[in-house]
Amino acid sequence: MSRTLFIWDIHGCHDELKDLYTKMQVSASDTVYATGDVINGWPKSFEVLQFLVANNVQSVLGNHEQNFFAYIQDKNKMKKKKKVFDELIKKLKGQTELWSYLENLPKYIEQHRFILLHAGIRPWINLSEQKIDDLVRIREYEWKPWHDFYTWDKLVIYWHWAQQWLRF
Repeated sequence: MSRTLFIWDIHGCHDELKDLYTKMQVSASDTVYATGDVINGWPKSFEVLQFLVANNVQSVLGNHEQNFFAYIQDKNKMKKKKKVFDELIKKLKGQTELWSYLENLPKYIEQHRFILLHAGIRPWINLSEQKIDDLVRIREYEWKPWHDFYTWDKLVIYWHWAQQWLRF
């Protein structure tokens, strides 16, 4: 029996990702998606990308990938260096398949039963017209969680805002 599985923000945690795959007993018939933010945070972003490509994991763009591309495009020689980004750039040199995977992460994935994205949706705007910053960063709209305004029929799968589930 095939399953559809979702993995929340990986943030370069390669060893934990491998452990999770083992615990979930992922098989070749399963479809696995990631909610973005697969890089950054921990030092094994390159290995995470290798794993995702080797295991045909589909992911969407997260704010950490967006930050990575902004870092690469910034020509300011005085900018603050990000060691984790510089190391990833160095390891990705000549790795066309991994670069392609990263550069072609979609803003969202829409399937029959769900929409997968990193952060959220700005209310009352069609999915295809959403701004990338909303899809990878939004948490609130008019001081309330964006999903309080959500009225579409499809399930939205996202993760960017982990703290919303904490209750003090």
